Amino acid sequence: MSAIARIQRLELFKLTWLILLGASVTACVGSAAPTGLPRLQISSASVQQRADGATLDIALDWHASALMLDALDHGIPLELRLRIEAQSAASFGWRSSVASSERHVQLRYFPLSRQYVLRDQERQDERHFIARASLFAALEDLHLPLGDWNDARAERYRVLADLDSAMLPGAMRVSVWFDPAWRMPMTEFFWPANSHG
Repeated sequence: MSAIARIQRLELFKLTWLILLGASVTACVGSAAPTGLPRLQISSASVQQRADGATLDIALDWHASALMLDALDHGIPLELRLRIEAQSAASFGWRSSVASSERHVQLRYFPLSRQYVLRDQERQDERHFIARASLFAALEDLHLPLGDWNDARAERYRVLADLDSAMLPGAMRVSVWFDPAWRMPMTEFFWPANSHG
């Protein structure tokens, strides 16, 4: 067999191997498509003016992944970051921010006391629950003070919510980038300033 024939045969073998490899990877990816990925939604939101100041009243629907729930049940806190912004009327397609605030809500489990805790990080305020389901249900009725809030010129509000991965233990932060069970897209919600959300 000539050298040219051997080279051609080798190239054909490499091409066939690459095609088979690509097909097997595609099949594996299809069969191993992850299910039960985390999802966070904002069901409703409003800014309420009360005697002690403005509050963000928000309802969150969080379907955490099994991996997140396992981490929570092993004492690893999970923290949600909420960013609210009051925006002015659009001018040339651009809206400026007239007021903004960032809030943090932590979910945690204490194995020794067998209690789940929902903590408003800014107020240092805690609510305790026996069942994990009750903890997540409490996210549907949050009232977060906004402090020094002045939205007199606001035309609409915008809220962003996501998992604050920076608050995870160092070794776990890498998982957020590579494991779909930890990747949760940021969710946002808009409503007009003259509406209750």
